[in-house]
Amino acid sequence: MARPLRIEYPGAWYHVTSRGNEKAEIFRDDSDRRTFLKILKESLEIFQVELHCFVLMLNHFHLIIKTPLANLSRFMQRLNTAYTVLFNGRHNRAGHLFQGRYKAILVDADSYLLELSRYVHLNPLRTEEFRDVTLREKMRFLNNYIWGSFRSYSGYRLYEEFIQTSFILGMVSRDKKMAIRAYRRFVFDGLLRGIWDPLKLKQGQIILGSKSFTQKVFKAYIENKQGQKEYTRIKESLPDVTMDQIATSVAYEFHLNPEDIVKRRSKHQLARKMLIELCCRFLVKALSLSQIARALGGVSVSSLGRNRRVLTTIMQNEAKVIKRFDKIKEKILSS
Repeated sequence: MARPLRIEYPGAWYHVTSRGNEKAEIFRDDSDRRTFLKILKESLEIFQVELHCFVLMLNHFHLIIKTPLANLSRFMQRLNTAYTVLFNGRHNRAGHLFQGRYKAILVDADSYLLELSRYVHLNPLRTEEFRDVTLREKMRFLNNYIWGSFRSYSGYRLYEEFIQTSFILGMVSRDKKMAIRAYRRFVFDGLLRGIWDPLKLKQGQIILGSKSFTQKVFKAYIENKQGQKEYTRIKESLPDVTMDQIATSVAYEFHLNPEDIVKRRSKHQLARKMLIELCCRFLVKALSLSQIARALGGVSVSSLGRNRRVLTTIMQNEAKVIKRFDKIKEKILSS
């Protein structure tokens, strides 16, 4: 199976999780937890990563981080590797501790960060043991749970040497005392209406964001990854467009009727080639290449490939063609 795509850029926000191999415990006691937090603090300092929320569970952990230096992979490699070495040494074991690579969801902070922080802080209460526990008991447990950042958000001087609470609290109120009270109410309200998982809304398994955020990420960091080994399930992040939208956008640029370029033996070869290229890029979310080929006049899949290669050659030699292609693409994405 191909490895999931990693999107890294300066200032990116992530929700990161790592689970124990075969769902095994990664924290057997408080000594393990203290060791992990020590390594986490060191890793944050080394790579200048910002930690805004965290929680430690028995067999996994959650982090909400920001990477000013676009170095998520190096940070996580150091964190998980260093902890595995110490855990294995302490418990006289060998082999992998974590189940595959960590999972990292790119987060649109403006739209989802506040809700995501609540989900992370309520995570200890999503276990089977709390199914029939009263609301008061859940609140008491959360107030006393020290292996997460909720107490830091409640005004306690806990983990202040490496946890940053000001950004998320600032989303609630500019006044710190009011923000702390309001944020606590916000988190506990999540218990009243049921703990909602915002990660269910993620796109292509790697992005949690608004439509405009997802489109910006797609254009800047995903589009050119197609064909690489890490390109997997990313088509789920593609914007929702139709062939009619694509054909209309191409035809508008070339002052043609859409049907003039959709038909198989079109006289307008450059427009036709751009139509084929854009359909192959954007329609793979809903259609196979064979279906795309049939919709473009019943051509073969190999014909699609030949047309795309010819267009690539043309665009490598003619800047004006690139400019027109990008103009059409922008029109499609903004429609």
